Amino acid sequence: KTLLILGVVEIGMRAYVAIHYELHGTHGSYWIIGSPLFYWFSWSVGAAAADAFLHRRELPFAKVPVWVFPVLTILAANIRPLAPFAFVFAALATISIMDRLLKGGMTWTSKVPKWIANHLRLAGLVSYSIYLLHFPVVTLVPRIVEKFFPGQHFHPLLMMLACVATWVPVLVGSWIFYRFLELPSIELGKRVIRFRSNSSAARWPDA
Repeated sequence: KTLLILGVVEIGMRAYVAIHYELHGTHGSYWIIGSPLFYWFSWSVGAAAADAFLHRRELPFAKVPVWVFPVLTILAANIRPLAPFAFVFAALATISIMDRLLKGGMTWTSKVPKWIANHLRLAGLVSYSIYLLHFPVVTLVPRIVEKFFPGQHFHPLLMMLACVATWVPVLVGSWIFYRFLELPSIELGKRVIRFRSNSSAARWPDA
């Protein structure tokens, strides 16, 4: 039910942005597009899928044909009024594809070098920190290039390679962020939950 509510909220907000852009040529209030609720469903659906997989439940949207969300993603990315929905469709497409791969007993990790598999596991472990840090780092690349090479024009592919090269510092920074900020925050949250549970048990011993 929570996932459904988040989906309705996010899709509603994205619909507002799409309509506002078509009517006024702008995306509307930054408080809308900058709100966590604008992405919360797209973020949460991955966690919901992981939880369903670990508890051997049907993954969200498992009955939807696997081609539907990838097609919607492509359409949204290329049709302007649907552009605000591309992110959520991409998230759902990823879940749909992963569902089919997991049901098929995917064992691809045994077919790749161990160092690649370990690298992907590390990236998965610190993925949220990567998500938080990669965008500001990547957006700095054109500014740095322009500062060191003023007036020079670089081919877009070269600029893309420069952005890809930021993967190493982003991964290192993400591990530091995960180790010293994310893990302590998770532990703090667990302590708060345990404290509240113990307080409730002490207050209502027969509950």
